[in-house]
Amino acid sequence: REAMAAGMCVMAARCPDSDEILGADGGMTLPPFTAETWADAIAGCLSNPARVAMFGEAARVRAGTRTWDDVAADLEALYRGVSTRAGAPAATQAPVFADLRVRAGAGLGPREIVQAAVERDIRIVAVAAPGGIEPALQVLQAAPDRLHVIVGQEIDTREGAIIGLFLTASIPDGLALADALGRVRDQGGVTVIPHAASGMAPPADALRQVTALIDCHEALTPARPASQATEAALLLQRAGLVVTAGSGAEGAAELGTAGMLMRPFAGPGEFLQSLADARPVRRRRGLRGRAARSSRRASQPST
Repeated sequence: REAMAAGMCVMAARCPDSDEILGADGGMTLPPFTAETWADAIAGCLSNPARVAMFGEAARVRAGTRTWDDVAADLEALYRGVSTRAGAPAATQAPVFADLRVRAGAGLGPREIVQAAVERDIRIVAVAAPGGIEPALQVLQAAPDRLHVIVGQEIDTREGAIIGLFLTASIPDGLALADALGRVRDQGGVTVIPHAASGMAPPADALRQVTALIDCHEALTPARPASQATEAALLLQRAGLVVTAGSGAEGAAELGTAGMLMRPFAGPGEFLQSLADARPVRRRRGLRGRAARSSRRASQPST
């Protein structure tokens, strides 16, 4: 807001607040933690002063209805909000286990997903099946309050499959990669590229053409030995990519074999923020959560 009021071209991390403030012409919103995308955007502006001037003038006009006192009040409110969250009890910020790719279908219905999640203390599942969001909606309807269900879809594009999360409507298969990613974004959703080892992701050449439309890369699945897979995922995270992890489960026994330890979130923006300091992890097949194991022991008669 300060930069806009000064008539400067603004680049900001993509989130609902920045999209609303900048509008369509006040600057550029870019996916967070994608250094290459930001570098390309900056280089493009430096090579086109006229475009920078256009953005700057639009930003100045957009900010013209607000005084510096308004800007100061906004900043004070933001700082107060941050300090309040920082002082929240640790229990409210404790990470939970999230399986961020579950392929619901004939062998894995809503009942099986909910039961396995409760038994294994999985608090978040992203359901992304081929063909539409209906399987995810069915899981959402069957889930108890303690299980956060992200409605998603596995979308088959001309170049390969992608994952769309936080969807409100199904996306047709057969679109060009950029069109499919754009339709996910149009719904306010999050775009995820499946792990290369899955054999379903678009080729690297195609992905390089659409980096600005990619929010996350799946970096961990149960397909490789646990130590190698986890280390590879952590390396990608340290390199600045926003990574996810999921089991890709098509059966109940596979659910929860890979995922993220992450802070709870309320929507797509907080989801991306939570992934920034989340940890990719592998779990043993069929592992029960601590709460489930302890309750089972408590129900057994003592000898």
